[in-house]
Amino acid sequence: MDDNDFRAPTSTRRRRTHTLGALVGAAALLSVGAPFAGATAATLPSARLAVSSAPSLLDAHAGMTAAASSRAVPAGAKHLSAGGDFKAAVGALRPGDTLVVAGGTYHGFTGLSAHGTADHRITVMAAPGSRPVVEGLFWATLDYVTLDGINVTWKSGTSSSSHMMKMKGGTGWRLTNGEVWGAHSYAALLISGTPSQYQVDHMYFHDTYKSNDTNQDHLIYVNGGMGGGLITRNLFAHS
Repeated sequence: MDDNDFRAPTSTRRRRTHTLGALVGAAALLSVGAPFAGATAATLPSARLAVSSAPSLLDAHAGMTAAASSRAVPAGAKHLSAGGDFKAAVGALRPGDTLVVAGGTYHGFTGLSAHGTADHRITVMAAPGSRPVVEGLFWATLDYVTLDGINVTWKSGTSSSSHMMKMKGGTGWRLTNGEVWGAHSYAALLISGTPSQYQVDHMYFHDTYKSNDTNQDHLIYVNGGMGGGLITRNLFAHS
């Protein structure tokens, strides 16, 4: 089945996928996964879900991202100016590089590829105090890359059959301190292929709108092989 094909019967989809949604009208802080290194599908525990009022969790997420935005920029970092070519800038990075992204709106893309190593990770981070937003699709295959404070939202006119954010395969990638919202598609974030040692933490996923058939519009959709990863301490609301 192709990553974009979720029209199989519900029973088939449930056997092949793990869906992380949220309660409508409430917010959920959800942690699911296994230790970051060496995790396997067999060792992944069931989800641990705590439901609370949205304001308190939203305040908590704001506090986490504020702390992240004050992080110092390392010496020798590369910089991307507002409105620049996000895909080209990230694709040009080499192991050990850091890219600091200015606040502003960036065009969406497909086919982004970047590859760090376990000893020399690539970091793509929001400039201190700024809010960079990728508008449209964000489809990537990453190895040992951290996206820190990078936000993604829907662009009007995008097909509802296209997952807004798609992380396909890859090893050791991490999404943290970002907001992903407003998808009119199967999922705000699709994790597909056979990713391993990935981590999604301190993210805010919200407001995926009904655009397809019953049970087909989600906040996160994990579809395909499970090489081991961790989805922890995220905020999910309104799907």
